[in-house]
Amino acid sequence: MNRLYALYLALITAASAQTTEKPSPADSQQTATHRTYNVKPGPFLREFGHDEIDLWTSPFKRRNYSGHAFKKYVIPFALITGALIASDRQTADLLPNTTDQVIWSSRVSQVGAGYSLA
Repeated sequence: MNRLYALYLALITAASAQTTEKPSPADSQQTATHRTYNVKPGPFLREFGHDEIDLWTSPFKRRNYSGHAFKKYVIPFALITGALIASDRQTADLLPNTTDQVIWSSRVSQVGAGYSLA
């Protein structure tokens, strides 16, 4: 316990001994790329609404699908998903319905039921 306390005290002392350099106002204006948020109810709710609109409408904006990531991830994912959905019935017919499989799938369904209630 004493070693833990000594380590904690050493970390606190080392952290407080570090000096922080205050940036000049010109530097902070040049490097500030984040948005400042207003905490008043009216502007906050308005900005929240704009953010929600941007979030929910982003899949329908063309500029989001012009990058390399779309070709690399979205197209293969969509093709594989479509193939799995199309071959679902044939895959289910190929699998045997053993007792262990029924018990296992029942347990998986029960786990998923909890998520559907949340």
